[in-house]
Amino acid sequence: MIKVYLKWLKEICNIRPSDIDYRLYIHENANDEKAKNFWSRLIGISKVKFKKTVYKKHKVKTNRKIHYDYNGLLSITVKRSTNFNRKITGWIDGICNNI
Repeated sequence: MIKVYLKWLKEICNIRPSDIDYRLYIHENANDEKAKNFWSRLIGISKVKFKKTVYKKHKVKTNRKIHYDYNGLLSITVKRSTNFNRKITGWIDGICNNI
């Protein structure tokens, strides 16, 4: 789904790759380097493109364990997206008004 979303942003919406930010959300006791490698390979970007890594604090009271293939959550945002948001709103209105 992430690959489809990025393709939609770049090819349909004409968003430049330089206007896309990537942020990794991951548990503080997980392997963030492994996760960055995973996401980098999956979507074809350099690891240096990750704007920031946000570490989730581990709650000692929980019994959850981090699975070996855990790669965190990837957040994708578009820089200066006000006009882009308006365009999407217009598309939605156009679709809804023509149903």
